[in-house]
Amino acid sequence: DNAWPELRDLKVRRSLPRPRLGSRCWVRTHTRRYIKATFNDVVDFRDCTTVNAGRLLCMSLAYTEEGITEWLQPMFAALRKFYAGRAWAAGDSEA
Repeated sequence: DNAWPELRDLKVRRSLPRPRLGSRCWVRTHTRRYIKATFNDVVDFRDCTTVNAGRLLCMSLAYTEEGITEWLQPMFAALRKFYAGRAWAAGDSEA
């Protein structure tokens, strides 16, 4: 079972459906145009920009699949800055 009792009622699919081939190809070819700007927006100080950029980054990761490997290092650096800033704002000393 689950270690957290509040998550027992959560319904989750075992496996998510894979995005369709046409949409994967389109995103894979157009990701180069916006990926670096998305890294900058993830560490933006405005919450709405940060959340939307984070969602776009996650969806791009799902659609580009193996094509994202060339951006792994800057993506991890942006996410590290993002989570470090969130931990500082929340006052979490363990992060």
